[in-house]
Amino acid sequence: MKVLKFGGKSLANGVAIQSAIQIITAEKKKGEIAVVVSARGNNTDELISMLDLAQKGEDFSASLQDFIQYHKEVLPTLSFDFEYTELFTLLNAVKIIGFFNLKIQNKAMAFGELISAKVVSALLNKKGVSSQRVDAREIFVTEGSEENPFVNWEVSASKTKAYWENNPKGNVAIVTGFIASDIDGNTTTLGRNGSNYSATLLANFLDAEEVQNWSNIDGLYTANPSYVKTATKIASLTYKEANELAQFGANILHAKTILPLIEKKIPLVIKNSFTPENSGTVINESGQGKGIKAVNVINNCALISVEGKGMLNTVGIDGRI
Repeated sequence: MKVLKFGGKSLANGVAIQSAIQIITAEKKKGEIAVVVSARGNNTDELISMLDLAQKGEDFSASLQDFIQYHKEVLPTLSFDFEYTELFTLLNAVKIIGFFNLKIQNKAMAFGELISAKVVSALLNKKGVSSQRVDAREIFVTEGSEENPFVNWEVSASKTKAYWENNPKGNVAIVTGFIASDIDGNTTTLGRNGSNYSATLLANFLDAEEVQNWSNIDGLYTANPSYVKTATKIASLTYKEANELAQFGANILHAKTILPLIEKKIPLVIKNSFTPENSGTVINESGQGKGIKAVNVINNCALISVEGKGMLNTVGIDGRI
C-alpha cells in the first residue's frame, strides 16, 4: 500500500486539481493506495480571514459565498449547503460575541480539509474510481494542551487499523490532513504543514510501503532556488538529513514528519504534481553519498550579542539580560 499526500497548491482549481486526479487514478491502477489531502488553494488563510472579519463585527457573507463558489467551480453539481450552513452559523456566533478562541479556530479551519476531501472524492467517483472520505478526527487522537497537542500513537493506531478493517476493500480512502480530535471529541490540529505528518502517521499505522508527498516543487534542493539560481535537486537523503532540514526551515517538511517513517523504514518521495514525470527526492534509511547535502535559511531571525568584563561573576546578570 502507498500513501499519497497532496498539498493545497496541488489541489487548487484548474490544471492543479486535474493533474492530482490523474496521478491518483494512475497510482490506483498499480495497487492499493490511500490519499491525504490538505485544504485546497489558500482556503486555510481564507477561513482565518473570515473569522477575523466576524470578530470585528464586519460582514463576512461575501467572503463565505466566494469561498463556497470556489469549490463549486470544479463540480457544479456538488452541494455544499451543509458546509455553508455550518460555517455561517459558526461565523455569525463569533460576530455576535466578538471573540473566538483556538477551539473555535480549529473547528473553522477543519472545513478546509473536509471540503477538500469531499471534492477529491467526488471527482474520483465521477471518473469511475471508487472512493470514500475519511474524517481524520475519527482516527487520529491527540492529548496535551490546546496550544501544543501531541498524537496518542497507541490509540490512533488502533482506531486507524479498526477503520480500515471495517470498510470496503478496493476503495480509495481520501483522508483529511492536518486535523485530529482530542479525547473529548474537540477538533485539534497537528501544526504547521501538519498534513505531511498526517500522511506519515497513516503510513506507519497501516504499514505502507511508501509515502508520496505531491507538492508544487520537484523535490529538495541544495539551497533555496529562489535565492541560489545554481541550486540543484537532491536525489536522495537519509531520514536524519531530512529531519535536520525540517528542523531548520525546510518548509515542505514538518519537523515531526520523519519520525513515523524511521521505525518501519518507509521511504518518502517528494514529487511535483505539475511535472509527475520527474523523479523527485527520495528520503530513506540509506540516502546517497556523504558530505554536505544542502544549505538552509531561516528568515526573520535576529542575533543579539552581549559582552563585557562586568558580566563576569555578577549575580543575576542572566536575568537582567
